[in-house]
Amino acid sequence: MFYRYLVRCTAVAALLASAMFDLACGSTASKSEVSINPSSAGRTNSTVAPGIASSQTIAFDNPNIAVSVLSEIAITVHVEPAQGQAVTFALVGESFDASLQSAQLATDASGSAQVTLTAPSKPTSFTLRAAIDRNIIAEASVEVTATATGTVEISTKYTGSRHIATYAIQVFPDEDCSTLSLLTPTAKRISVTSTSVPIRVDNIPLGAPLAVTVDGDHTTVRGCVGLRSITNASTVGVEVTLDDLPLNLNGQSLDVALTATDSLLALQDSLKSTIPTLLSAFVTGDHDLVALLAEMEAVATGSLQQEYAALRKSSNWDSLVMTEYAAVGGVDFLRRQLRDWFSAGLALLSRQPSAEVRLALAPADSSTPQLTPLRIAGFDAATQFGMQASSLAINIEPGDRLSWSSTLSLSRSVVMDSLALAGASVVLPTSETIPAQLATRLDCGSFASTLEANAVWSSTNSRVCGATCLATLCRDTLIEMYRRARAAAFGPAATSLVLTAAGNVAVNLNAQPTSTTGNWVGVWTTDGATVPISGTYVSELP
Repeated sequence: MFYRYLVRCTAVAALLASAMFDLACGSTASKSEVSINPSSAGRTNSTVAPGIASSQTIAFDNPNIAVSVLSEIAITVHVEPAQGQAVTFALVGESFDASLQSAQLATDASGSAQVTLTAPSKPTSFTLRAAIDRNIIAEASVEVTATATGTVEISTKYTGSRHIATYAIQVFPDEDCSTLSLLTPTAKRISVTSTSVPIRVDNIPLGAPLAVTVDGDHTTVRGCVGLRSITNASTVGVEVTLDDLPLNLNGQSLDVALTATDSLLALQDSLKSTIPTLLSAFVTGDHDLVALLAEMEAVATGSLQQEYAALRKSSNWDSLVMTEYAAVGGVDFLRRQLRDWFSAGLALLSRQPSAEVRLALAPADSSTPQLTPLRIAGFDAATQFGMQASSLAINIEPGDRLSWSSTLSLSRSVVMDSLALAGASVVLPTSETIPAQLATRLDCGSFASTLEANAVWSSTNSRVCGATCLATLCRDTLIEMYRRARAAAFGPAATSLVLTAAGNVAVNLNAQPTSTTGNWVGVWTTDGATVPISGTYVSELP
């Protein structure tokens, strides 16, 4: 019986001369044809084609393979005697979309070769065949079952500073982190929300590749880990490293309050140093009101100047004002007011050593980021200090740190005006300019009435300029005197304040800044001189 079978098989093999048919024919050999080498005990699935004499054997370590769909499994064959051999692998039967890592592998020094099988996408049964020289064959049955489920224990690793209140955990079967699209809906997505980690997620298909993502507070931190299919365990642990998502500055603005803590006195001294120059330019003589009379004559024009000059001389107004205003310090009446007001204004820098600015970090209209001064030492930066917005340089640093810088341009004379006006407005709150403050403090109306009451008009022509005219001339002259003094004290040079700041940022659920705290340094530059100044800052949403 055995002999007849051997002849039949050999004859068919000769007629077809096909290597693949040789293998197929060999697969029909009866179990009695299994050759067992003494050194390969336990491996009993090696078959030698009839008519072929060989002392070699090949066997699968596990001839009965169970695997779930879409999973991967490493399968080992062993050749005896152990030597380098080329082993050819093939899938036989309804393998569908199953695949092998390689169709041919060489055995190692121990005689082993290992091939990776990727199971098909649906349950089935088929055969995995391994052969040496097409004649020595081993087969393993592969049983593919539905995907197994299990538990994934998810923990996180986070070294950042953001506070995480809620963890949004998602598991994506048949995905990996490199190709995963979190925005594309998928029926396979498994989502869990938790206020703490680690967390266990059940009923996960472990027989398929997995992508595990964790979002902290929706979009402030994120991490993803990919897992290969798991076939021999019901529980698998995974640690997801969380990283801060970049700060989202789009459309965000912050109001920042900068407080000066260092070198404020140096800044005050820099401003204070201009006061003597301004006062000496304001009054060029020894007596303020006599100087005012002289300036009024210079301001008057045409026939009015001639009339005023005649009245001043014939009425002896210079001596009059020296006598009439001696009790109120007429010698330095105007200069004393200016000195007091400037000093009071500079003192405000110490009582309110802060500047409020608005940082337009990334305007919604995609325009350039800007720094807009709001208030300086309590003054409206735009209307009182004449300060305008400037471009803002933004730099996002690791660990939710934000640095920014800008250069503000302003006029030192305008700043001094505002400070002096603030000092004067304590007792004269309605006047809007320094000359108007002086005119109110002197009371140009009373001053003109005093001059008119003592006027001596020697000309035969009628007078044009009476008390009202003299009062107007008084006010106009104070304006001109102050203009000249400002030009002498401050000149045309602009003053710049270069600000550089850096600090930590708190973010909302969309990784947008909600506040920032830190330190700033500034350099006040005017007339070639620089004054460093620094401090701290805090901010909040506008």
